[in-house]
Amino acid sequence: MLNASNDSILQRANESLEDLRISFDDQHGRQSRPRQKQQQQPSRRPPAHASSAEELRASGRAWSEGQFHNDHSYRTAAAKLAELVASRDSSVGAAETGGRGGGDRPALARGVQFTPPLSSQFSLAADDRRAAWQNLPAQASKAELVELLESQTAYTRALEIQMQHTDSLIAHAMDLCNQLLLDLDECLQQQQGASVRGSHVGGGLRQTASLQDVTRASVDQFKEELQRVSAMHQTRNERLEAQLKQAKADLAHRDEELDRLKADVRRLMSDNADLATGGLSALPVMIDRSGLPVSSAGGQASLVETLRRERDSLVESVTSLKQKLEESRQREQELYDQLTASIETVEQAKLEESNALLEKRQLSDELIGLRGRLDELLAAQSRRLDEARTGAREQADSELEGLRKRLRESEDELAAAGAKLERLNGEKRSLGQQLEEARSMLRLHETELTRGRDELASAATRAALHRDQAVSELGRVRQQLEQERVDRTGERDRLQSQLAEMRARLSAAEQAVQQGGEERLRLAGRAESLMRELQLARSGAESAGRAARQEAEKAAGRAARRESELLRQLAEQEARHEAAAGEMQRLLDQHAGLAERLRRELRRSADQLAGLQAAACQETAELAAERDQAAERLERCQARLRDAEKQLAGHTKAEAELRDRVRQLAGQQQDQSRGALQLLAGHTALQRERDLLAKEADFLRQQMQAGGSSGNGGDSGAGGGVAMMAAASG
Repeated sequence: MLNASNDSILQRANESLEDLRISFDDQHGRQSRPRQKQQQQPSRRPPAHASSAEELRASGRAWSEGQFHNDHSYRTAAAKLAELVASRDSSVGAAETGGRGGGDRPALARGVQFTPPLSSQFSLAADDRRAAWQNLPAQASKAELVELLESQTAYTRALEIQMQHTDSLIAHAMDLCNQLLLDLDECLQQQQGASVRGSHVGGGLRQTASLQDVTRASVDQFKEELQRVSAMHQTRNERLEAQLKQAKADLAHRDEELDRLKADVRRLMSDNADLATGGLSALPVMIDRSGLPVSSAGGQASLVETLRRERDSLVESVTSLKQKLEESRQREQELYDQLTASIETVEQAKLEESNALLEKRQLSDELIGLRGRLDELLAAQSRRLDEARTGAREQADSELEGLRKRLRESEDELAAAGAKLERLNGEKRSLGQQLEEARSMLRLHETELTRGRDELASAATRAALHRDQAVSELGRVRQQLEQERVDRTGERDRLQSQLAEMRARLSAAEQAVQQGGEERLRLAGRAESLMRELQLARSGAESAGRAARQEAEKAAGRAARRESELLRQLAEQEARHEAAAGEMQRLLDQHAGLAERLRRELRRSADQLAGLQAAACQETAELAAERDQAAERLERCQARLRDAEKQLAGHTKAEAELRDRVRQLAGQQQDQSRGALQLLAGHTALQRERDLLAKEADFLRQQMQAGGSSGNGGDSGAGGGVAMMAAASG
């Protein structure tokens, strides 16, 4: 598409230039040169460009060295033309040596050549007009004035026709430039579309995308500059058109004034003719025309004076008209300068356009050079993806196998911990049963102790009664018995307090036994020994009670007979009671020690049971946490495996898309290379056209200067305008 569009652009440009040349040749009656057929030549053949460049350079050197030495503007244009040709040769050489892609470029039409202006004719006409105005005598005849005015009018009309023709040429050239710019914008938009499509390739094409961004930025900047220059040029054209309209209005006003002066001149000429033919007889007629009185003798003198004043006024009018024409020429020169500045601006924009196209060509070549690197990067990336895929699969398999192994071990440990927990629960239940049995035995022991206490209390009461019934002389014995009763009561209270304390301790022990009991068998044995000791204590207490009762009964029976026997018996009873009390105290102390030991053992057992239970719970929680972690790791490994498979599929798909995209980019790059070569050829054609327009502008400026410096020679002015248009056709 770029090839076809560039070919069509260059074809239309060459045809337009050739049509302009032929039309100007036809207008001026010269034999038009045959239109050269445009043949496409390979982009690797620089001799054609070199020959055209040498021709242009030789012609420019000839103009600058002496052929048009009388015109400074032509020397400047020739020097500028030589510089442009040199820059074009360097740009063409760089494009031909740096380009890689093939393709053909259409040859430039070299039939359009610059025809040097007829400077001798213009200078002669200008000198004639300048001499005619300078040599105009103060007493010039009416015929001379009329002839001079007519020649000036013809010259002004020729200048107007010339300006109209120049405007048409400039409009045609601007239309052609606008069409070329539109075609170039279309090509650049297609290039940008290709660059935008190529920017989505991926991470492997970041360098290519950056180059395309640079190209796009350069093209956008050039388009903005071109739009700015176009707007400025359009503004200048509008201002020039307004000034041209004002100049036309001034010219129409001067034409009206010129018609009035012509009428006055014709009237004066008719008066002069009447005077020449009729002599004095024509004076009345002239007087009638002038409205002067004829009765006075000085009428003729006054008529002559009136004619002289009219002639002076006509001379002044011609002088003012000449000044106005000079001002008009100055305005035309200003308009021409502005037009030249606009053309130079357009030339600068075209030069920047050519630079942008060359930069685009270089970036395209770099993009082609990066294609090999892209293939290597894609191959390396494919290898890395394969290696990463294989490594990820192996690592995932090994991690999955390890997780499965740890999961089996965790399940085994969890089963063992569950069995251990069941065993501990069974032991706890058995310890609870043993604790209930110990509680029942303790309640039985408490009942027996209460009964023994009651029996001891009743025996003490009976002994007290027996002592009360004894003789009064046994007061000491009664007091001793009372003291013994009091002591026994205190002992009983003490025993009751100890029993209450033991009951509280047993309650605490029962609460401790509820929480654990690892050594239940040993505690059961100790409880049985305690029960035996309690039975022994109870039997000792019963025997002591019976002995005390017997002794009391014997003492009560023999109280009347023998005080000494009673005292002996009472002493024996007291000794026995003290022995029994000591034995009971010993038994109670032993029972308290056993209870304390039982409490310590129960506390230790409870602590051990609580520690075992806490350890079992902690171990169970750790096993559950390890199981959850193993399950999470297994899920993560499975998710990673799925992600790796998805990434593998995505990488495979992306690799296929990248390969397809690389092939598409290769084809697009070839098309872009051909389009760039053709754009370069189009730029060369546009540069040739710009050079021709510059020459035409210089010629128009020379013609305007030549026309402004002269004031006479209408026919020569018209001939100069025709010669100028003929030169512009070149």
